[in-house]
Amino acid sequence: MGPPNTFSVTDGSTLDTTEVEKSKFTDMAYILCKSDGNEDHKVLGWTSFNTLLHKNKIPTLSRVGYLPVIDASPTDMSTVNTVLQKSLKIADKLNLQTIVLVFDQAIYCKAQQIRWKDEIFSDRQVI
Repeated sequence: MGPPNTFSVTDGSTLDTTEVEKSKFTDMAYILCKSDGNEDHKVLGWTSFNTLLHKNKIPTLSRVGYLPVIDASPTDMSTVNTVLQKSLKIADKLNLQTIVLVFDQAIYCKAQQIRWKDEIFSDRQVI
């Protein structure tokens, strides 16, 4: 029978390679739909293609927002720490277990340093 069809990724979790193969087939199907030469095809882009494939699996609600402006240097450690703390307060107000934050590379490095030191940040935030 052989070993299970999985492999480890950097965070120690495993990824089912059958899901990877499904993703590859989905990518190929999208490419074929887009390259059929028919200008009247219904697939406009990657999002609409996936919407057609997964009509019943799409979340009914998404929330995207911006944190309030903080009048300080964005790369200062205390500013980054403030952003991380405020994002947790916002997550609490929205009843979210986790919150996703997007930073540029300079701020990302500092945010990760803070997250590594404090478990509450690493448990509830995805950067």
